[in-house]
Amino acid sequence: MKKFKKESNMKEFLEYAYPIISTDKFKELKKYIHHAKHTCYRHVLSVAYISYKLALNNYKIDMASLIKVALLHDYYLYDWHKPGHARPHGFTHPKTAMNNAKRDFGLTKTEARAIRSHMWPLTIFHIPTSRIGWIICLADKMSAHYEYKVDKMLKKNKKRLEKMKERTSR
Repeated sequence: MKKFKKESNMKEFLEYAYPIISTDKFKELKKYIHHAKHTCYRHVLSVAYISYKLALNNYKIDMASLIKVALLHDYYLYDWHKPGHARPHGFTHPKTAMNNAKRDFGLTKTEARAIRSHMWPLTIFHIPTSRIGWIICLADKMSAHYEYKVDKMLKKNKKRLEKMKERTSR
């Protein structure tokens, strides 16, 4: 007997995401650079969609909660590249994001723990304890890897293009 595979559906994803992404508070994430040249806003949307895709065939996942946590996992609302913020950022921002998300959107205990633990194993004492937590942790790593990889590729190709221009202008 074949197992039914649920297809990804952008409309379904957006129905879960819209209550959060439509708020002015959430749109503040567009102001902050997170990985390479990618904004927090772009990064959390990427993590949310990856999480959605990873969870599609897991019928024990509360999809609304998963997407909410994915969208808010880096809701720290500051530019960590500037002096004056807690260092190192990787260790401190999960707690700040969790507190900001609790304040602005309300969180269940499971959602709060998932946000708090999304940087595991860096935050060694905050291990994901739910399916949602593990999916967010994995999706975050996948998205960050892609973002740095794209940035590196763009820099590498920019140098190649400059060399090609030099050769053709001679």
